[in-house]
Amino acid sequence: MVREWLTFKRFVTPAVIQVVFWVGVVALFIVGLVSKSGWQFFLIFFVGSFVWRLVCELDILFFRIYDELKRIQ
Repeated sequence: MVREWLTFKRFVTPAVIQVVFWVGVVALFIVGLVSKSGWQFFLIFFVGSFVWRLVCELDILFFRIYDELKRIQ
């Protein structure tokens, strides 16, 4: 496993993206709490978390497409 990681046959980025996603959700929650009203909290936290999830899933999708293309070869 370490050899695959050192030779770039296995990517570490998909796991990192999951950590970045959760850090972003916590940051959105904190920013939402600091907001002045309930609807701003809703927009920042819920809508922001949804959009942030889409962005992170898109990044992971690129790695899964690559894995599938490698498997097909």
